[in-house]
Amino acid sequence: PVSAMVWGFEKIKEKVNNDLEKKLKSIPKENIVTPNPRVAGPLIESLKFTAQEDDLREMYTNLLASSMNKKKNDDGHPSFVEIIKQLLLDEAKLIKEISNSNGGTHGLLGIEILADDSKGGTIHISKFCKFYDSKSIENKLKIPLYLENLERLKLIEIPNGSYLTNKDFHYKPLENHRLITQELERLSASGKKTKFKNEYLQLTKFGKSFVKVCI
Repeated sequence: PVSAMVWGFEKIKEKVNNDLEKKLKSIPKENIVTPNPRVAGPLIESLKFTAQEDDLREMYTNLLASSMNKKKNDDGHPSFVEIIKQLLLDEAKLIKEISNSNGGTHGLLGIEILADDSKGGTIHISKFCKFYDSKSIENKLKIPLYLENLERLKLIEIPNGSYLTNKDFHYKPLENHRLITQELERLSASGKKTKFKNEYLQLTKFGKSFVKVCI
């Protein structure tokens, strides 16, 4: 069963050649160069295990095409291969959606259950965001974990204790989301007092470079 999941070089070559031909079609021949082996070698090796997943293969192919374009080959960092290797398919889709709107900056909403003495509380929901309505992300309940991994990889940052000032734009739609209102009603019915916690995420400079090359 494992052998069927691991692609051989000939199969990878056929698929990648077709993708590269489309991506390099508009590049003048004199600008097409041999890719940096520090990028191409680990990249081809990684494709053995992920080439069957279209979104991840697309990232790898974009990176390879960039490393073959003389005007862009300095943009592709060798560590980008390792980053893609550490992404789940849902996480690859999430970073793409993050980059596609609001300049890569998005509000995050949390619900905190207050203690009886009103001193402190416990986080009940964290990092709720607009991507819970995404049609491409399959396991939406794991979005907070996905965001933690993207932060660990330095693609995004979630500044501690900071929030976006335009609350009506960034947080009101989240507060009025059906999942949040249903949970607030449930907590209120059980006698719990709550308050919202506002945060935000943004693409790092490193993350923007990754998006530019790989997405």
